[in-house]
Amino acid sequence: MPEEPRQRRGKKDGESAVKTKEELPINRTPVNQLRHAQARLVVARDRTADLHTAWRNQLFRLSLLVTLICLHALQSPTSSCISDIKDFNAMLSSEEGGSGKPIRGFEVIRLLFGETFCELLGVITAFLLTYFLALCRGAPQSLDHWTYIVSSALVPMQLGFFFHSKHLGCLRGYNGFEF
Repeated sequence: MPEEPRQRRGKKDGESAVKTKEELPINRTPVNQLRHAQARLVVARDRTADLHTAWRNQLFRLSLLVTLICLHALQSPTSSCISDIKDFNAMLSSEEGGSGKPIRGFEVIRLLFGETFCELLGVITAFLLTYFLALCRGAPQSLDHWTYIVSSALVPMQLGFFFHSKHLGCLRGYNGFEF
């Protein structure tokens, strides 16, 4: 007895593999497929926008933390420099001959600025990025906003100053004074 050929799964006897245009379901027409694809694109765009907004909000919260850390990093060299200046002025006042003038006014500001320049640039950069992300919370800003451009330009300057500065103390070599 000759064996009948095996039937493929899902096919019934007499069903043709090719359907005519009239037999296509209503949702398989090209116009309906295009509408369905557009609807999927809109949903994907909305999901991407929601994800992007959530990501920017998380970056904003993180930038607040980074700004606080930068302020803390600025505090340490500033307080040590002020302490050095006070010690120098106390040493001058305790000497009988009074060989030099105490450090006051703009000289203190110049010494503080020279000692903490890298840290100050870090605080400015962090503040500008936080401000940029705060602006983005209402309406997304593009990366050509001035706050982002300035903060991006400050990063190489900060790195250059950090690697080329000597962290020896703010009074190292000041009028022959050594701690």
